[in-house]
Amino acid sequence: MKKYSHIFEISFEVISEEPDWLKCLRNEKDKVISALSKKVQTVFDTDDYNEEITGVETNEVSPKATITAEELAEEIATAVEMGLTDTIKQRKKLDEA
Repeated sequence: MKKYSHIFEISFEVISEEPDWLKCLRNEKDKVISALSKKVQTVFDTDDYNEEITGVETNEVSPKATITAEELAEEIATAVEMGLTDTIKQRKKLDEA
């Protein structure tokens, strides 16, 4: 079965004590999360999602792109191990020369 990745945009308001929106994101995360959660809940409770949420992009996801966290950790560990193995092999060659 095919899988798709959808990117959405939704606007919401945060009443803040910070004059800059980026500082608000950094320093008032609880307010931002709360406002976003309330907005999403309201949008779906009132069925206004067609007007309030914009679809930006949709892409088909390749099977390789959907790996579990365990698979990713395994791949990273293997890559690190291979890198160390290659380094050890290179050092042995230098030692033997």
